Amino acid sequence: MAESEKNRILEIEQGATKKIPDYIKSVLLGIKPVSSLDEKDVSSIDAILGSHEERSEIIIIGNYIINKNLTTRVIAGNKHFFPDYKEGCDLGEYIVSLDLNNTASLEADESVILLKNMQAGLLFGIPPEAIKQHCDFLLTKKKTGYNPNFDQLLRLIPKEDAFARNQMELFMNLYNKSGNRGFQLKIQGGEMLWNLFNKYMPPKNDEEKSILHRFLSSESYSVAGITWVQFTDNQELQIFRDRLKRQWESLNK
Repeated sequence: MAESEKNRILEIEQGATKKIPDYIKSVLLGIKPVSSLDEKDVSSIDAILGSHEERSEIIIIGNYIINKNLTTRVIAGNKHFFPDYKEGCDLGEYIVSLDLNNTASLEADESVILLKNMQAGLLFGIPPEAIKQHCDFLLTKKKTGYNPNFDQLLRLIPKEDAFARNQMELFMNLYNKSGNRGFQLKIQGGEMLWNLFNKYMPPKNDEEKSILHRFLSSESYSVAGITWVQFTDNQELQIFRDRLKRQWESLNK
């Protein structure tokens, strides 16, 4: 992004009554390829960006905001995950056709689950290692048929176990109101949740135990307007987060 355009975006934000959300600014500054937009974002985006000529790198179509140059580079570097992309096609229409917010159900073929999740993850700027972890988690759930979730667990706890039901209802009330903090709540309530799952929705083998462990220990990260879930931290993910932080800080000086 040209320095003049970067400065313009930051000047608009400093003078605006409403702060530009980080997930939009990340696309404008060339950190995140694509982001979904809420209706309120779509209605105010023209005021933020100005005329078409001033936003030649940015495409707004449907419920997406797209950094054209960055998105094209991501697709070019991962052609096997974008087999239908044809050079010179309308990039905005192509992104809309991918339907990135619908990443295939567990009933779909493994190849479809993998492709849809890789497409969405790469274009939303998620670390490749976190995308791989998520895909492996989904495919393991598909293979075993074991899919732990809180709503089903609550339904399986009998009314006679009033203490367990009260614990679970209290947890779910907090969890449903917590947004991204829900991941931290799962970790804090890990022992209680682990015991309830093992009693009322028990894993039958090591693979299913692995699914339950990952489900309860997953963590959410949000850096530079990019949010993702990961099950295991490692050096690759730490390097990715550090690079994002440095890039974000340098562009927001």
